[in-house]
Amino acid sequence: MARLSDGQIAQLVHRLNQEAQAPPGARDGGDELIRAKLAALAGRGDLGPLLAQRLASYLHRPVRATSAGAVPVLVDPITYAARCESTVWVAIDNVLVASFADAMIGGDGDPAKIGLGRKAARVATGAAAQMIAALSTAAGLAEPSNIDDEAAAPTLGAPLGGGSLSLDGGEHAWLFGKRVSSGSSLSQTRVSPDRASLAGALEAARASLARGLRAHVAFGPAQRQRQLRPSIPPGWIRMGLPAAAGIAVVAIDEQTASAMLSAIAGGGAPLELGALARSGAETVAKDALHAFLGALEGTAEQTRHAVRLTDAAILAATPHEAIEHEIDVGGRSGRFRWLAPSDLVTSGT
Repeated sequence: MARLSDGQIAQLVHRLNQEAQAPPGARDGGDELIRAKLAALAGRGDLGPLLAQRLASYLHRPVRATSAGAVPVLVDPITYAARCESTVWVAIDNVLVASFADAMIGGDGDPAKIGLGRKAARVATGAAAQMIAALSTAAGLAEPSNIDDEAAAPTLGAPLGGGSLSLDGGEHAWLFGKRVSSGSSLSQTRVSPDRASLAGALEAARASLARGLRAHVAFGPAQRQRQLRPSIPPGWIRMGLPAAAGIAVVAIDEQTASAMLSAIAGGGAPLELGALARSGAETVAKDALHAFLGALEGTAEQTRHAVRLTDAAILAATPHEAIEHEIDVGGRSGRFRWLAPSDLVTSGT
């Protein structure tokens, strides 16, 4: 498939953005209109290169669109969903997901190095987000910002477009569509009387890390200090989740991220910590933060979305607990730092 020039890509994106900025009544004609838009782009030979070049720019690896426009049959794909004006989804061949995951931790896109399954799905979330953003724009929808990987998606509608991509030399299919129905994705934060102690919350986070990394994970003894005016803990990666009476934060340094990524890659020497590796480590840390806060609140919902934090972040001036402990990931050591509202941290440690 012919490669578009940078100028052609810019013109195409500009045209799509103009369509996306039209009044909703003028551009939201339902699934058939979206299907027609994607088919027209594919028919002109634009859709495949637009998608492949966005992924190639993100992964810093050549990505080839071997076809676009056809709706292939997928067996046991990994499905990612996102919310914009409606809930959209992309289903990706699990071998391609593993190729994305390997590229995101510094590899050459070899799916055999990381293997198939949920671990690869979580690491590849960033690449899937690029696909959803590109396809949503092409469909005339606003780019969504919240991406989740899902083991099962019973309310998926009929595919609106599809095609195949190549990262490892093979040809792997993808599908794009909208949900049949969608309710409110946001829920009120509630604290259950059955919430866990700090020790229980740390155990929930440890178990989440062990599942995500598929490695033995052990936490050392935790040190805890109350902060009346909380500050963001230091770290190379810092993620935050809104919580009752404040915010929950997890922070890890480069050494810890390297230990986690080495476990994802199956061991060996620590990996180079570039932007893609950072994204993979953030995904695993985000899951652990959800587990930590969910245990403190006694809830299982994960509709709140973690955000990256910087030194400029302003926190609520309410008491928080700063927690710090060592971590062992498959024989490699690191350190985790947490912040949680004092009202949520019960006396058990």
